[in-house]
Amino acid sequence: MPNGDQTGIKVVKTDLLVRLDRLPFSPFHRKVILVLTAAYFLDGLESTLYGGVLAIVAKVFKITPLESTLGLVLFLIGAAVGAELFGVLADVLGRKRLFMTTILIYGLFTALSAASFNFISLTVFRFLTGVGIGGEYGAVNSAIQEFVPPRERGKWLGFVIGAGWDVGTVIASLTSYFAISRLPINIGWRIAFLIGAVLAVFVWAIRRSIPESPRWLLSKGKYNEAEGIVKQIEDLVRNQLGIKELPPVQPVDVVIASPRGWTVAKKVFTLYPRRAISAVLLNFTETWPYYTAFTLIPVFLSSLGVSSKVIPLYLVPVTAFGAVGAFVIPYLADKVGRRPMAVVSYAVGGLLGLLMAYLFYIKAIGLAGLIGLLALTYFFVYAAADILYVMIPEAFPTQLRAAAVGTAVSIGRLGGIIGAFVMPYILVTFKPLPYAALIAFTLMAVIMIIGAIAGVLIGVEGKGRSLEELSTYR
Repeated sequence: MPNGDQTGIKVVKTDLLVRLDRLPFSPFHRKVILVLTAAYFLDGLESTLYGGVLAIVAKVFKITPLESTLGLVLFLIGAAVGAELFGVLADVLGRKRLFMTTILIYGLFTALSAASFNFISLTVFRFLTGVGIGGEYGAVNSAIQEFVPPRERGKWLGFVIGAGWDVGTVIASLTSYFAISRLPINIGWRIAFLIGAVLAVFVWAIRRSIPESPRWLLSKGKYNEAEGIVKQIEDLVRNQLGIKELPPVQPVDVVIASPRGWTVAKKVFTLYPRRAISAVLLNFTETWPYYTAFTLIPVFLSSLGVSSKVIPLYLVPVTAFGAVGAFVIPYLADKVGRRPMAVVSYAVGGLLGLLMAYLFYIKAIGLAGLIGLLALTYFFVYAAADILYVMIPEAFPTQLRAAAVGTAVSIGRLGGIIGAFVMPYILVTFKPLPYAALIAFTLMAVIMIIGAIAGVLIGVEGKGRSLEELSTYR
């Protein structure tokens, strides 16, 4: 029987959540992770894809390369809007209802991007595509965290999110290369965008079999429905792994509180100010180097005589090595801890970028050296993204988790938005190009060092701990 007080906060004694956490990792958990983290694959695909076709879009619609970056900026603004809006709604209306809706929004507008008839229509559709992608983050990340056992959470969540994102960037690089080099100029980039729409339909169909989060149901007082889903999952896991009996567990006190509407977003900052600010900083300082890189790298490669048609091919080793980081860093996060790996990823990524820019400035590296250092830099830059999407959801309770992720993504995307304006401005204003590159990557290094500090200040180490233990509602 729930015990309540006048604040609306109730304490429920239940064994539902510890029963979920005791389950061994199984094909059910793999399915949840793979199907839901398609969001990160599609984000990586879309972000990199636009960078790969940037030069061609500029030619087709007769705009300057600087003007063409507006499509990326509006995509990021859309993602910020979608993350905040749908993050709050995922805490109010449920994880499943939202992750089924946002994937359809994304699919519709990326298909319309392929059908754009002028640059204005393309930028509008890229904005709305971003709304769908950003909207995925709160519901998807929360649902995964709420299903996966604590002992496996960092490794699998970080790896699959990172690998999904990074594989998306690799596929985007290859897709844009073949679409641009092998197809007519006005057709290839459209085909590239259509790939995301086809994948979205496929993902939506598979997601229908994913249940609602029992943790969310319990937070809304839907005890019987939560009990039914936990029982179904237990039976499924036992059958999948051939287990007759699961270890016994004892009921524990779970704090229940369900703020309504936009008070959800407000409570993220009023109840957890340090965690909320650190989460925003982690996201801001990761999106700056991640999203702006693909506006800078083509300029560097062009200055070394690389044709715009083959630039996407040169991005493949960079994005592929980032995918390697997605294997290594999440594994270490479950062994060493989230916070140490966050500090290493942000600090080393920033310093390597600075080293690369300095060597480029003094003309100590050529094309092969530039690609090699970029790949090494983005091993750590991509790893930073892996770690933050493990750390942020762990720091907040179920009632605020999706809103917290959405808010961090929404405000944090300002890093990518501001960077997408600032970096091209630096390239245009400062001459010659190697000097501009040095300024741009020095700024990136400072920003990523701030991210390393935020990794320490978030104050939560989630290695091997339950979500309730980490994020008790206060």
